[in-house]
Amino acid sequence: MRRLPLVISFAISVASIAGPSMADDQALIQQAEAAVAVQLKDPDSAKFTEVAIHNGAVCGLYNAKNSYGGYTGAAPFFYMDDETVGAVIEPTVGSDPSTAEKNAWYEFHRRWHFFCEEKPGVLGESP
Repeated sequence: MRRLPLVISFAISVASIAGPSMADDQALIQQAEAAVAVQLKDPDSAKFTEVAIHNGAVCGLYNAKNSYGGYTGAAPFFYMDDETVGAVIEPTVGSDPSTAEKNAWYEFHRRWHFFCEEKPGVLGESP
């Protein structure tokens, strides 16, 4: 009978440790989604999928409407709660990209793979 208070006390301790962490994670994800949305042409149209926290960064995919009102397709993003990083979305690269555009695209994917992939992978199709 003396073990029951100990078991209850342990359960309450575990719940108090796990509870705020999940709430903090959800708040960080909401913060990340808001930071990504403000960078888009139509922030209210933003839809997020596969959002999770990996290696201290919020990673996922977003889809939003372009200037013509159509959805562009899923694109990756990552977010770090850091003033120097913030929300980073995949750079837009035209059909004849400049060196700067290519470099931005490669740098984004290098960082995305570092933070967001559980297993290091090969970069996607280059511009």
